[in-house]
Formats: sequence, C-alpha cells, structure tokens
Amino acid sequence: MQPAWPGLRTGHILLIGRGYSVSLPGVTHEGSPARYRATFAAIVLTASIGAALPSAVNPALLSIQRSLHASSTSAAWILTIALLTGSVMTPIMGSLGDMFGKRRILLCLIGSAAIGSVVCATAQSIGQLIVGRAFHGASVAFFPLCYGIIRDEFPAERVRSGIAFISALVGIAGAGGIILAGPVTDQLSWHWLFWFALCGNVLSLAGVLFFVKESPVRAPGRIDWAGSLGLAAWVVTLLLGISEGARWGWTSGPIIGLFVASALLLLIWTRIEGRSPAPLVDMGLMRLRGMWTTNAAAVLSGMGLFATSYLVPLYAQMPRSQYGFGFSTNVTHGALFLVPQSVGILLVGLSAGRLMTRFGGKPLMVIGLADSAAGLLLLGLAHSHPWQVYLWMAMTGIGIGLWGATMVNLIIENAPIAQVGVATGINMIMRTIGAAFGGQLAGVILASTVTSGHLSDRGFTISFLTMAAAMTVGAIVALGIPTHGLVPSAALPEDVAAAAATP
Repeated sequence: MQPAWPGLRTGHILLIGRGYSVSLPGVTHEGSPARYRATFAAIVLTASIGAALPSAVNPALLSIQRSLHASSTSAAWILTIALLTGSVMTPIMGSLGDMFGKRRILLCLIGSAAIGSVVCATAQSIGQLIVGRAFHGASVAFFPLCYGIIRDEFPAERVRSGIAFISALVGIAGAGGIILAGPVTDQLSWHWLFWFALCGNVLSLAGVLFFVKESPVRAPGRIDWAGSLGLAAWVVTLLLGISEGARWGWTSGPIIGLFVASALLLLIWTRIEGRSPAPLVDMGLMRLRGMWTTNAAAVLSGMGLFATSYLVPLYAQMPRSQYGFGFSTNVTHGALFLVPQSVGILLVGLSAGRLMTRFGGKPLMVIGLADSAAGLLLLGLAHSHPWQVYLWMAMTGIGIGLWGATMVNLIIENAPIAQVGVATGINMIMRTIGAAFGGQLAGVILASTVTSGHLSDRGFTISFLTMAAAMTVGAIVALGIPTHGLVPSAALPEDVAAAAATP
C-alpha cells in the first residue's frame, strides 16, 4: 500500500483520543535536542512577531490619526484591514503549506509582512498606511504554519506542550507589542513602530531560513480562489456596515443594503464551499462537532481578547477630569495596564501543557473563557481606579492563558491528520473574524455614546459588558466540545483509517 503522503519516511504519528493513542504512518522524528531547540526558538520568534504586528499600533492610534489628519472611521480600518486580510490569507496559506511545504510558505509570508513594514514606516497618508497594514495581515497566517511545523517535526510527546506554548504567545506577544509601542511612540514617532517591526521580520526570516527544515508532510490539493473571494466579500460588507452604521444611520438604505448583501454573500459562499472539490473552508470538516463548537467559541473569545487590548489603553488616555487616567500625552503609561494580563497569560501558558495532560483541554477551555468573562464584567462594573483595572486585567490574562493554549490542541485532536494545516487555519480565521468584529463593535458603541464631542464613560462600560457577554456565551458553547474523540475514520486517508480502526 502506498503511503498517504508520497515521499514520507516511515515512522509514527500519534492521534490522541478516547483515552488511548493510535500509531499511524507518518514522519520519523530525527534530530538532536540542540536542533529541536534551534527550530523551536525560530518558531517562537516568528510567532511572537506575528502576534505583535496586528496589535502594536493600538496605543498609537490617536497619534497616527492626528498626524495623518484622518477620521476616526479611517483610523479604525488601520486595525481592521490587517485582521481582514489575515482571515482570507490564513486558510489559503495553510493549504499551500500542506501542498508545497510549510517552511517555504512561511518564508513568503514573512517577506510579505516585511514589505508591509516598509510601506507603513514610510507612510505619509492614511491610504498608504492602510495598504501597508493589509500586507501585515500576512502575519496572522504565521500561526497555522508554525503549529503544523511543530506537529510534523517534533516527537509526539513534545507536540502538545509546544503548541500550548506557541498559543500562549498569541496573547503575550500581542500585549507585549502594545506595551513596547508606548515608549517607541513617545520617544521617537509612530513611524518607528514599523522600522522595528521590519527588524523583527528580518530576524524571523533568518531564523526560519537557517534553523527550520522543510516539513516532509504533503497533502495534494488546489487553491479555492472563488471561496477566497467569497469570504472576503461577505466579511468586508459586514464590517463596513458595522463600522459606518453610526455615521450613516442604522436604518439607512446603504447600511441595510450592506447587511442584506453580507447575508446573501454568506449563503452564496457556503454553497460554493459545499460544492468545491478543494474548498477554502471544508464544510464537512466544520460539521464535526469538535470543530464547529471550538470555532464558535473562537469567534466569541476573539471579540473579548481584541477588546481588552483596544479599549483599556484608550480608556487610560482619556482626560482625568472626565473619567480616564489622563495619559493622552504618554502612550507608555496607558499601555502598561496590559502588563498584568501578559503576566497572567505567561504564567498559565507555561504550565498549560501539563494541565491539559492532567485535566484535558475542554475543562480548561471552559474555565478560561468563564474567567475572562468575569474579568471583563468587573472591568465594566468597576474601572474608576488604576488598581481595579490592573487586577481585572490580570484576571482576564489567566483566562486567556487557559483557553488560548488549549483551543488549538482541541482543533488538532478533532481534525483529520492530513488537514491539520487547514483546520488550524480555519480556527485562526474564526478568531480573527471575532477580533475584527469585536473591534468594530466596540468602536461603534463608543461612537454612539459620544457626549459633547467626547467619548463617554458609559460607552466604555457598555463595551466591556458586551465583550463579557460574548465570552460568557463562548464558555457555554465550549461545554459542547467533545470530551474525547478521534477523527472519524472516513475523514482520514485510506491507510491511516485502517490503522485507526485497529485497537
């Protein structure tokens, strides 16, 4: 019998579920501990840069808006465009990585992000900055490829802890980018955010080039361009309707037209994907209970995660005479409110692998989402003193560390082995769409509660409570994630299914 993936060396890959492991044909994990450490260091650096790029501009948004004389709506697209392009590119790049090699595609994505850094660093208009940020969207697609490299190259006993650590980096590096953006913006200018990002791009490019070997795992397929355009179409119309609703009027013809168009485009896209021989988002894969429940929770968790990194620094910059902490002229002090969250993510993320081994992924996912929801709820109810914000942010960080580290492992455990790249890509899409939707929704709430030309405390309160509600629903959805379960044998390649059927 031919191997499921031509050209592979004979070895073993473990699928974990139902309390036992199944040995499958796959990749032989060969290499010294030093090589594993070098590979993992390169992957950690790349993932860190990928997590920091989309959010590093958050604390500098007001400075950028004033410098380029941009409207608040245009400034919001500086954040949203990177998430939007990332949501479209992620599954495409995941599929290309499965087909042509994850290392090769990862290098291309790092190059795209570097181009975006140069375009942004030299931007003299809001349009140029938005274009550069669109290139930065490539960084969102880093993660499925990084997960796939670890899954393909590392011994089975190291995969879970490695993926958990990388997953925790999403929150840590994202918050770290925001924190470091403060002193860079205060002491230099916002342009230097992107010159430093370029340095990070170059370092990660060198690390992958010299220390990461090409993955031997291949899955034949082709790119679903129609599905890609369809995804972009319905997401863009939805986000445009949300972002412009307050300005154009929620009951105006253009806004209603955008929402109707988004719904129709979503239906058309779903039909296209259902009939495509190589869909961008495999609807059969999405019908697996472990996949759709985890991805639904990803959308809701993405809303809350992005909201904290966006709302908290903005709140801290509000004038003390109104309700904020008066850090409008010092971006660094505002960003420091994210430090407790980063510490919480780091402490929990480092032990997430051991916790999953002992308790399983589902309980940690539910507890983490519930804890994050509680932190956001408390932020909404009590945020008049700095110590309150520090405490509640630490609380959300612990929750993010739990669900962030376990989510991808749950996806991998429920996905067919040949579709791990696509499955993790879909999960990143869901989280990214949630983040984009959460950011736009928070902006709409703030804009709709403006008093005398200024953002109101009521707007921040409603935003925090809305995101807490989203996280709470996410925790309820996560209760439906299967506690155990291997991938159905029908979803696996023939010889892999035969091996899975053998106790």
